[in-house]
Amino acid sequence: MYWRTLSFQITRCLRLVTDFSRTRTTLVNLRRISIRMQPRRLSSTLSEAERKEDSKDSDEEPKSWKENPTLKYWVLGSLGISGTVYYYVYRNHEKKRLLVKHLPSTPSHFVLPRERDLSALSSLHSQLKGKGSLTVLHIVGCPGSGRTELARKFAEKLAREEQEKYTFLPGNLFFGTLNGSSEESLLFDVKRFAISVGCLESDWTLKAGEGVNFSSLSKEEQLDCFVDAVREKLKDSQGWIIILENVKDDEVIHRWFSTDSSKSWGNGTVLVTRNGHVNRDVMISNTYIVDEGLLMDDGVELLSQLSGLEGNKMTVAKDIVTILKRIPLALSCAGHYMQSKAFKNPSYSSLDFLSEFKSELQNFTKANGETELSPLYVMVSMETKNLVQENFHLLHAFDFLGTCTPNWPIPVTLIALHLRSPDFNLPPVVGSGPALPSQKPTEVKKENSSEQEVEEMFLSIKKLAKNLENFLTAVKDNINAIKAMLNPEVPDMPQMLDGVVEMLKACPLVSVRRMEPMGVDTVVVSPLVHSVFQQLFLSRTMEQLEAEYLVQAEEQHNKSSWFRRLWSFDGQRSLQEYRNSLGEVTQEEAVNLHENLSDSELLPLCSGPNVSGLLQESESQIKEEFRKIKTSDAVRHCQQRTARILKTINGVASVCGQDNQTRTLARLLKPHLDHILAASTSKSLGPKSRAHAISAVASTDASFGNLESSRRLLEDVLSIETQLYGDSSLEVASTLTRLADVCSSLDDAQRCRELLERAIQIYESQRRKFGEYKQPLDYARTLSALGATYGGLGFKERSRDYVERAFSFMQSAAPISPDEVETRRFTSDVASTLTDLGHAYLSLGETTQARRFLDMALNGQRNIHGDEHPEVVRTLTVLGIAYTMQGNWPEARKLRKEAGKIQAKLDAKPLM
Repeated sequence: MYWRTLSFQITRCLRLVTDFSRTRTTLVNLRRISIRMQPRRLSSTLSEAERKEDSKDSDEEPKSWKENPTLKYWVLGSLGISGTVYYYVYRNHEKKRLLVKHLPSTPSHFVLPRERDLSALSSLHSQLKGKGSLTVLHIVGCPGSGRTELARKFAEKLAREEQEKYTFLPGNLFFGTLNGSSEESLLFDVKRFAISVGCLESDWTLKAGEGVNFSSLSKEEQLDCFVDAVREKLKDSQGWIIILENVKDDEVIHRWFSTDSSKSWGNGTVLVTRNGHVNRDVMISNTYIVDEGLLMDDGVELLSQLSGLEGNKMTVAKDIVTILKRIPLALSCAGHYMQSKAFKNPSYSSLDFLSEFKSELQNFTKANGETELSPLYVMVSMETKNLVQENFHLLHAFDFLGTCTPNWPIPVTLIALHLRSPDFNLPPVVGSGPALPSQKPTEVKKENSSEQEVEEMFLSIKKLAKNLENFLTAVKDNINAIKAMLNPEVPDMPQMLDGVVEMLKACPLVSVRRMEPMGVDTVVVSPLVHSVFQQLFLSRTMEQLEAEYLVQAEEQHNKSSWFRRLWSFDGQRSLQEYRNSLGEVTQEEAVNLHENLSDSELLPLCSGPNVSGLLQESESQIKEEFRKIKTSDAVRHCQQRTARILKTINGVASVCGQDNQTRTLARLLKPHLDHILAASTSKSLGPKSRAHAISAVASTDASFGNLESSRRLLEDVLSIETQLYGDSSLEVASTLTRLADVCSSLDDAQRCRELLERAIQIYESQRRKFGEYKQPLDYARTLSALGATYGGLGFKERSRDYVERAFSFMQSAAPISPDEVETRRFTSDVASTLTDLGHAYLSLGETTQARRFLDMALNGQRNIHGDEHPEVVRTLTVLGIAYTMQGNWPEARKLRKEAGKIQAKLDAKPLM
């Protein structure tokens, strides 16, 4: 009864409080109500004190949102969640952000900042810049004025501004360099840049139109397709900068970067550098001229920094800057020249250099009868002569560069292999490593059977288990990452620098650049420097080679038997024997050579002024009359030099395959081969060298997939070698094997068989004649190719026998010489032969033996080519068939899956 009365009073009090709160719109204090509900107070009436307290509470103002904990926590929580989501999205975008930065390489020597030019370019760029549109800026100047270096510095400045600019979600940034000196160079660089910015092969092949073969288009049409594909990538990026250097054709600029198409390029800048003098009266508004050169103070500072001379030895520095017309390249060469002279002679000063320069300039004027020569040519010639006197490696490297085409990248691989020629007898360059590019094999991830492909079924148990496993793996990786942050590992030592690359980087006359994303180091020579290098061989290299030969011949004579030493050493006779062994000129041709043809028809021409007098040694150093080189001897030397260079190029072309690095080498070799074939005279390039050049072009065409062109060229080589050596020569047999390889790629198996059987007959006839195989490795390659051809025609046992015999010959005839090209060819041929041998055993049902050879082949292919190579895909596929025939389905499925992934990567990755 008591609890009922209490409950009735509580209910009545709550009603009164509710009515009161409704009329006064105040908050209810539940704690005060509970205090009132005591057993001894059964009255429902409120006291006067309680009414005053309630009235006081009802008059309080409502709390603000800062004092309201619920709303405050909601706001803070929402901001925290939004910030976390944005941070995650921002970081995710930043990780996926593509940053391509392929700008011209920075010179290894001191370079002035040129703040005045950069400020003028910045103001001109600001005037031309529009929001979200294209800006084209021309930088014009004479050779050696530093146009490319100025464009690089300005591009780096714009790049820093773009990278530091805040955006809500970071986008891609693309900075590239294109060489516009020729259509071929422009096509190469645009395709390379398209691959770097993420374009796929389908992005430019579809531009050609449906049903149109992209390779059948002209170079101009292919170039437009590449540019359209690149434009789509650049338009969606945050910002981009392109340096278009050495432009000769204005039509390209108007076709791609016209005013009508400026909006379709997005937010970007094009810096166009060109050679020439522009009339200021007709100068367009977006052109900046650098013909005036450096300021006087900047020129003096550049000379002081590069020469290292103190102030008291730089008294005529301003006179030097004036006579060199403030040209940056001339001043850089002068600084290096004075530095090397001061190292030999501590008392050397700028006054000595000025007198030497004026003397060389006067000698050139007297010898050529010309009143004026650009001081840049004189300075480049003096620096070239100074460098080759100190370093014979640079002498032969510059001679190689002078034979190739200017303004086109020359792989450092070619120069490194050229310096190893036994004709030079040079010591190895300090710090030089392997010349040919190598690929590190990717670490193979060990996959368990539980990591096989899981069926994508919704809420399947296997999928849930796999997701849980991936989650635990991610947690474990995060824990390991935190441990690594707390206990960091010792970083790896920096990679050893290549000696040949560093030697060329230290030279102010050439520019060393790295081709990305292929990772190939190259050298670029300007036309002005190239014209000086062209004259180096006739001026110095021939005399140097003959002097070295006489020294070696005399040393060999002194080490001979006592009976032979009874006769004194005859330098004239030894030198004439050496000259007669050079080139491809017969004695009858040498007698009538100078009578029937002029020197211009016999010796290669140079593209610039004749500065050979500045490169030669003084005549007083050549005392003997027989040491003077006649025209017929010079022709022999030129033929020998061309043959030597073509042998190097042909060797590199023979190892070019289907990976990006070697295909890039092949792409870079083709213009140089065309230049050598076009620039050589009728006598400076003999038939043997011409056959080598055409053979190298055929190799490059085969690596590009131009099989019909390669076949035609090899047939021309075959006809030349048949006329030179006869039908049964080993040279003809080697060319027949290469021609058969091309026919096999063209699916002409019968023609391939005929050519290989003919080559085998030549090798066998040579064995019967000499009692042994003169070229066992070439014979093994022919046997292996014939065995693979027999396997394709269905002769299984004969295929196995031929390939097995080829493998035994390769094992017994491994090259012992340090020739890197031959070693690379040998290892590649052995791995390919092992794959063919495993396939031959597999076709006969001998799976155990086949697996053994295929496992060895797979390891070899990965060590040579890396994981992503067509040969690795072929070996994996055949090995998967072997596991299938043995009933090992999981392993076969794993290999097929791995081969499919690699092939998908190869298909998705465009090749150069």
